[in-house]
Amino acid sequence: MNWRFERSSVSAGLKICFLSAGLAMVAPSQLIADQQDCTRAISRYDVALNSVQAAIGRFSACAASSAGRDNCSRELDHLKSAGDDYKDAVSDYRSDCK
Repeated sequence: MNWRFERSSVSAGLKICFLSAGLAMVAPSQLIADQQDCTRAISRYDVALNSVQAAIGRFSACAASSAGRDNCSRELDHLKSAGDDYKDAVSDYRSDCK
């Protein structure tokens, strides 16, 4: 057999072993990071949902009490903003909690 061929085969085998060992060490830390991302996404979703519910309540109360004299634009702006935050939170949840 050709010594050079065997030597390169051993070298390639060692590289594969080291690469596999490196990936084995990185994978658990990635799982931890993924879980932390998911936990943050769940928290953000809960906050966004509460904000939407509160904004709906404020807008509904304003509209009911205004009898057409107030367009409740401030409350509607808060509701729109809360809705945007909710959409972002749902997107984060979908991507971080697979």
